[in-house]
Amino acid sequence: MINVIVKPGVSMTKPQSWTIAILLAILTMSASINAQDGAGSVWDGVFTDEQATRGEITYEQECATCHLADLLGDGIAPALTGAAFDFRWSDLSVGDMFVAIRATMPQGAPASLSPQGYADIVSYLLKRNDLPAGNSELPTDEDTLSAIIIHGDPPAGSGQAEGTGTAQGGEPSVWDGVFTDEQATRGEIAYEQECATCHLADLLGDGIAPALTGAAFDFRWSDLSIGDLFASLRATMPQGAPASLSPQGYVDIISYLLTKNDFPAGDMELPPSDEVLNSIMIKSEQP
Repeated sequence: MINVIVKPGVSMTKPQSWTIAILLAILTMSASINAQDGAGSVWDGVFTDEQATRGEITYEQECATCHLADLLGDGIAPALTGAAFDFRWSDLSVGDMFVAIRATMPQGAPASLSPQGYADIVSYLLKRNDLPAGNSELPTDEDTLSAIIIHGDPPAGSGQAEGTGTAQGGEPSVWDGVFTDEQATRGEIAYEQECATCHLADLLGDGIAPALTGAAFDFRWSDLSIGDLFASLRATMPQGAPASLSPQGYVDIISYLLTKNDFPAGDMELPPSDEVLNSIMIKSEQP
């Protein structure tokens, strides 16, 4: 910190006062930037493996009924992993997550766990989202937690492997591996039961029902979002009984359509979350 001292009895001219004011503004801005640069990150190993293991036990007892054992949610309770986690928490702090979980969970009994219990659950969620463990446990102090920022990708210069897609400055897209092979297989079964009569097993359509692959898919959906596709399918399909499938059923079918259009699978399932789906763009060509 730099102190600007004016001797008693010495008056400043207007240019001098402006100079000092500008200097103070620059120093304040510099301090703010340095504080942001010095903020901790979830990529710094802010919890331990042992703490995450405790958090897993607590999660299974208090959270898994609604958010499920795989953290993908039941269609009402949101997913807590993958794109859904990134969309909800990226650029917020661990303190924000800690406060939100404590204020709302467990359902029907918010704030009923100990602060340590909540910190352990947060540690488990971080680990399940492929963030690294470290040598010190995540504390329960809110000031400390609020200084730890949740980044979807490693900050520049962190030494962690750089990702693709959004890590390189682009918006999330179907080229980022937004579904799993297992999910697409479920979607294939649902497609054969609910869609193939009109759209045919090869997805080329019967002349009235449109093709769902190749140029027809690109023409209809390129530069729209997965959310647009989800909303359209849910509003119109199956024929004669729209919106009759579960949200999970529709995203499984979308996963199958994506794999049939040669988009890559990934490690996380496509969640039935409108917010997340609306953030994932359909691009006919890889960015």
